Amino acid sequence: MDMNSSELDIVINLIDFEKSCIKSAFEDFSGVLVLNSKNHSCRSIFSGVMTIADALWDIETTIYRLEWQKQLYFHNEISFDQWFIFSAADIRLFHIEIRSLMDHIGLVIKHAAQSKNKPKDSFDDLRKKRDHYLQRNMISREVYDLLDSSDWFDRFRAIRGAIVHEGAQVISFGIKKGDPVLWNIYKQDYKSLLTDSKFVINENGVMNFERYAAYHMYHIYSFLDKFGDFLYQVTGITRSQKGIATRSHGGIQVLQTWMKELRNFLQSS
Repeated sequence: MDMNSSELDIVINLIDFEKSCIKSAFEDFSGVLVLNSKNHSCRSIFSGVMTIADALWDIETTIYRLEWQKQLYFHNEISFDQWFIFSAADIRLFHIEIRSLMDHIGLVIKHAAQSKNKPKDSFDDLRKKRDHYLQRNMISREVYDLLDSSDWFDRFRAIRGAIVHEGAQVISFGIKKGDPVLWNIYKQDYKSLLTDSKFVINENGVMNFERYAAYHMYHIYSFLDKFGDFLYQVTGITRSQKGIATRSHGGIQVLQTWMKELRNFLQSS
């Protein structure tokens, strides 16, 4: 697992727990970009950055709604059948939205490329054709320092692809008060696709979704913080002090709680 509890602390500290908001270089850059939206030289980057921000908001909303539904289920305000279909739909959406978010990042990287010949805007394509783009100076070494930190994406992309393209079925389970969200994903042979994960809790591949989601959102928040630094550099926009632009969302507070639990899990394992 390509993280440790001290690295996770860095991301946890980006989140203001009391205000349910996150502070990062990406948040600051996007805030400054809104104020400079009439700057025509940044128009294409502006559009892509706003799309990233919208996708991030949707992912956090999915997390917030999932936790809200869990609490409703704990208090018998929704039935098991409602919990079963709602939570599974949100887990599917979590995968779809993150895949889209990463492609939005790829689009911004394409627009930020200094070369005349632009790379494709697929995040996966940027990573797979690393040597090709580097040798032709289409993508800078600084960008690949970022992209090389995204090894988690390969496995995530495979799971998302199984859900969207291969008919894999997402299942969530009944839980009692105090339990995390539990899920699994099966293909047509009813074999779990999750058995190799550290977050699996039994031999059937049932997984703690809260740790799984915290793990991936840790990587995304960490990536976007560094990505914001890169965007300041390539656009020449005057850097604002980190934390000037903060974005509040109930899903961020949920994720901080999940990340703290993940940190405790990593420290004890």
